[in-house]
Amino acid sequence: MVAGPMCRYAEDLITTMRILAVGDEEVRRTIGQPVDFKKLKILYMTEIDSVLIQPIRKEIIEGMKSAASYFSAHYGVEYKEVKLPILKDIGFSIISELNRIIPNWISAVLDGIGRPLNVKWDFIKSIFGKSVLSLNLTLCMILSPCPLLYREKKIPHHKEKMQKVYQYFDNLLDENTVLFLPSFPTTAPYHHELILSAIPNIPYKGLFNFLGLPATECHFGYDKEGLPFGFQIIGRKNNDNLTIACTIELEKVFGGWTSPGKV
Repeated sequence: MVAGPMCRYAEDLITTMRILAVGDEEVRRTIGQPVDFKKLKILYMTEIDSVLIQPIRKEIIEGMKSAASYFSAHYGVEYKEVKLPILKDIGFSIISELNRIIPNWISAVLDGIGRPLNVKWDFIKSIFGKSVLSLNLTLCMILSPCPLLYREKKIPHHKEKMQKVYQYFDNLLDENTVLFLPSFPTTAPYHHELILSAIPNIPYKGLFNFLGLPATECHFGYDKEGLPFGFQIIGRKNNDNLTIACTIELEKVFGGWTSPGKV
C-alpha cells in the first residue's frame, strides 16, 4: 500500500511524476506534453452500488457537473453520466484482494519494529490515545480476518471479478477519455474519527489503486463548514498526463488550493 505524489498545486505533479517515473519511459515521455482538450471525452459517476456505502454529498456531485460543463462550454467536449453495474458490491472484492496480498496485517504493520503486539489491548489503549498505533489501524487489524469481510474460499471468485473489472475499464477508457468520480462520498472527517462506517466507501479510492489506473485528485471547493472537497479524474493505464492536465486546467478556472485561513 503506497500513496501517490502529493502536491499543493497540480502543476507540480509534472515534475514529481518525471522523477517517480524513472524506469517507465512511456509515462515519463508523455508527462507535461500539451493536451488537445477538444478531443476530450468525459464520463462521470455519481454513485457506486455497494452495500452500506454512504450517499455522496450534493456539493461533490455539483462540482463534477460544473467541471464537465466547463470543458463542454469552452472546448465542445461531450460528457455524460454512466452507471457501471459491474461495480456492484465491488468493496468485498477489494477487501478480499487486500487480505490476499497482506495475509498478516500485524506482521505487515510491525515490520522492522521488532516488538510483539497485543492487538486487542492496543485497540483499547488507542481509544484513549495511549497506543503508538491509531484507533483506525488497530480496528482494521482486528476486522481483517472477519468472515463477514473475508473468506479464503471466495478468493478465486473475487480475483476473477477484479480481472473482469480491469478489462471493463480498459475498454471504457481510451486515450482521450476520462472518468470523474468522487474520491470519497463526504468531506474530510475529523482527525482520529472512527472509520467503521466508512469502510464500505473504500471502492471510491481503493478500486483504482488495485486496477493500477491513474487517478488525479482535483480539489474543487469547500462545503458550508469550510471543509475541502473534490473528486478524482481517472484515465486509462499510463495516461497520467491527461488526468493531470485536466486537473491543472480546472485549477486555473476554479481556483484550486486555497489557504484554510482564507476560506
